[in-house]
Amino acid sequence: MRGMGLDSGLKKISQVGMPILTAKIGKNVHITAWDVGGPGKLRCMWEHYFSVSKGIVFVVDSTNKETLAEASVELNTILNKKILAGVPLMVMANKQDIPETMPISDISTGLHLYDLNRMWDIIGTCGTTGDGVYEAMKGISEMMKIRQRETRK
Repeated sequence: MRGMGLDSGLKKISQVGMPILTAKIGKNVHITAWDVGGPGKLRCMWEHYFSVSKGIVFVVDSTNKETLAEASVELNTILNKKILAGVPLMVMANKQDIPETMPISDISTGLHLYDLNRMWDIIGTCGTTGDGVYEAMKGISEMMKIRQRETRK
C-alpha cells in the first residue's frame, strides 16, 4: 500500500516474517493488510491470517506472462481453502504503466477468474503512481460490505 496511493494514514504495526500495515479508506473502512507474498518459506504462515480475512487482494505482475501460471496456482491454492469460501477477491493487475502489459482479459483468463464462484473484480494498477489502487481498495471494501449483509440474512 505504501507507494500505491494509500500512504495517508498508513501505519506499520509489526514485522514478524511479513509486514503488517493498517490504512483507513473513507470514514468507515479500515484495512489491515498482510504482505504474504515472497519466498516459499513464508507461505506456511499464510493460514494464520485466513481465519480473520474478510477480503483478499491479490497483486499480479501484468507484464510477466511466465509468472502468470504460477500466480494462478498460488491464487487457486489460497481460494480453495475452506475457511476462505465466499470471501471476495480483488485482483490488482499491477505495472499498467509499462507498454508490454497484458490485457486485463488475458490476465482474468490466465488466473481462471471466470470460473470462480465468489465475488471478484480485477483492476489495472500502477504501484509507482498509485493509479487504480484507491479504486481497487474501494472495490474490495464494497464487496466485503455486500458479503457481510448477505451472511447476516
